[in-house]
Amino acid sequence: LAEHPDDRKRLTAEFHAQLHKPYVEQVMVSGQRQINLEGLATGVKEAKAFGAHVVIVDHIDHIQAGITGSAGGSVFQETKLVNDAALSLAQEHDLILLFTSQLNMTASKGDYLAKYKPPKDEHVNFGELKRRNATGMIGLYRPVRKPHATESKEEYIKCIAAARDG
Repeated sequence: LAEHPDDRKRLTAEFHAQLHKPYVEQVMVSGQRQINLEGLATGVKEAKAFGAHVVIVDHIDHIQAGITGSAGGSVFQETKLVNDAALSLAQEHDLILLFTSQLNMTASKGDYLAKYKPPKDEHVNFGELKRRNATGMIGLYRPVRKPHATESKEEYIKCIAAARDG
């Protein structure tokens, strides 16, 4: 956005407008503190009663099903249970559930700039489980900078190569 100050001004104005009526009355922030399936279910029910169409959860990888550790479940099993429960909640309450997730470390293995490229499904933490239940996945990223006006093509290539190597 630094390269596009007019876009930044419009975006900032939009964010500030949403702090006032009618926008502020159209958003509910849940008071749920428990990051577990019970808390997710309660939050979804609250959203439905509020009249919401979309529930945004940041982020699905923090929701605990309670089967890891002493209960003997694996992180994979926990993730599957949470994602299956999320799908059931969305269907039961006829809501769109939008979850953020994190990328696994293989996304940038061997290339320090890879984290600035569009993520692939296999880069999402347990992406195969999430893709199975999702109607879609959106990957946000920050593109690598373009060459500066005073920088030669060779200088730019050298700089990017050095950054890739760390």
